Amino acid sequence: MTSGFGTQNLGYNHPSILKERIEFASKEMMPFSRLFFNQSIALLSEKMALLLPGNLDYSFL
Repeated sequence: MTSGFGTQNLGYNHPSILKERIEFASKEMMPFSRLFFNQSIALLSEKMALLLPGNLDYSFL
């Protein structure tokens, strides 16, 4: 984990976020971070490209 990403708009220790984070950690995957690429980031990027308007060549998380 890195410090601070999301704390301003999501708050600190939100129960639903903690639940998801514990589930994610139990899968023994690399922590979600914009510093590393993993399957979760790839799936999120693909969904963003489908949902956002226009013909996107690039997207940034």
